[in-house]
Amino acid sequence: MDDNKKTDEEKIIHEFMKNGEDKIIVSFTTYKGKRLINLRVYYESEDGWKPTAKGLTIRRELIPDLKAAIDKAAAEYEKEQPGEEPEPDEETTKEADIHPA
Repeated sequence: MDDNKKTDEEKIIHEFMKNGEDKIIVSFTTYKGKRLINLRVYYESEDGWKPTAKGLTIRRELIPDLKAAIDKAAAEYEKEQPGEEPEPDEETTKEADIHPA
């Protein structure tokens, strides 16, 4: 790899729609020899999808920290969701079968 080269090709890891107009693209990039992960909002133009200034770029070594933060956010999100009773686990089901109400 040529460290004098500012950017290498982008490797798209995942993408999903943010809303009806924008999408988020997660990609690996390299900038001035630094290996980065980029989470960026893109908008659609006549020439295809274009990046906005909105997003996050960090060193790839920080991915475990980012994952931990996302996992915590997902757990909090799940707690907030109204709705269904959790599926009973096997032990609860066995207990209910032994001691009918």
